[in-house]
Amino acid sequence: MSAWTDIVKGLRDTIALNDRVTALAAEVKAMDDRLREQGERLVRVETFCDLVRPAVSARLALPPGARD
Repeated sequence: MSAWTDIVKGLRDTIALNDRVTALAAEVKAMDDRLREQGERLVRVETFCDLVRPAVSARLALPPGARD
Protein backbone atom coordinates (compact mmCIF):
# COMPACT_ATOMS: atom_id res chain seq x y z
CA MET A 1 0.00 0.00 0.00
CA SER A 2 2.90 2.34 0.63
CA ALA A 3 3.98 2.28 -3.01
CA TRP A 4 0.45 3.07 -4.14
CA THR A 5 0.26 5.99 -1.68
CA ASP A 6 3.60 7.31 -2.94
CA ILE A 7 2.41 7.10 -6.56
CA VAL A 8 -0.81 8.96 -5.80
CA LYS A 9 1.07 11.59 -3.81
CA GLY A 10 3.52 12.01 -6.68
CA LEU A 11 0.67 12.45 -9.16
CA ARG A 12 -1.03 15.04 -6.93
CA ASP A 13 2.24 16.94 -6.55
CA THR A 14 2.75 16.86 -10.31
CA ILE A 15 -0.74 18.21 -10.95
CA ALA A 16 -0.25 20.95 -8.35
CA LEU A 17 3.10 21.86 -9.89
CA ASN A 18 1.51 22.01 -13.34
CA ASP A 19 -1.17 24.38 -12.02
CA ARG A 20 1.47 26.65 -10.52
CA VAL A 21 3.50 26.66 -13.73
CA THR A 22 0.37 27.55 -15.72
CA ALA A 23 -0.41 30.41 -13.33
CA LEU A 24 3.16 31.71 -13.53
CA ALA A 25 3.06 31.55 -17.32
CA ALA A 26 -0.05 33.72 -17.30
CA GLU A 27 1.65 36.21 -14.97
CA VAL A 28 4.73 36.35 -17.20
CA LYS A 29 2.51 36.98 -20.24
CA ALA A 30 0.78 39.86 -18.42
CA MET A 31 4.14 41.31 -17.38
CA ASP A 32 5.40 41.02 -20.96
CA ASP A 33 2.34 42.88 -22.24
CA ARG A 34 2.83 45.67 -19.68
CA LEU A 35 6.52 45.94 -20.50
CA ARG A 36 5.79 46.14 -24.22
CA GLU A 37 3.20 48.87 -23.58
CA GLN A 38 5.66 50.85 -21.45
CA GLY A 39 8.26 50.53 -24.19
CA GLU A 40 5.82 51.93 -26.72
CA ARG A 41 5.00 54.82 -24.38
CA LEU A 42 8.68 55.54 -23.92
CA VAL A 43 9.16 55.70 -27.68
CA ARG A 44 6.31 58.22 -27.93
CA VAL A 45 7.83 60.39 -25.18
CA GLU A 46 11.26 60.25 -26.84
CA THR A 47 9.71 61.20 -30.18
CA PHE A 48 7.88 64.12 -28.57
CA CYS A 49 11.11 65.31 -26.96
CA ASP A 50 12.96 65.04 -30.25
CA LEU A 51 10.28 67.11 -31.99
CA VAL A 52 10.06 69.77 -29.26
CA ARG A 53 13.79 70.18 -28.63
CA PRO A 54 14.49 72.35 -31.75
CA ALA A 55 11.57 74.68 -30.95
CA VAL A 56 12.69 75.08 -27.33
CA SER A 57 16.29 75.69 -28.40
CA ALA A 58 15.20 78.32 -30.94
CA ARG A 59 12.99 80.05 -28.36
CA LEU A 60 15.78 80.12 -25.78
CA ALA A 61 18.13 81.59 -28.36
CA LEU A 62 15.89 84.64 -28.85
CA PRO A 63 16.90 87.93 -27.24
CA PRO A 64 15.12 88.61 -23.88
CA GLY A 65 12.59 91.11 -25.33
CA ALA A 66 11.52 88.89 -28.26
CA ARG A 67 9.87 86.10 -26.18
CA ASP A 68 6.17 86.90 -26.45
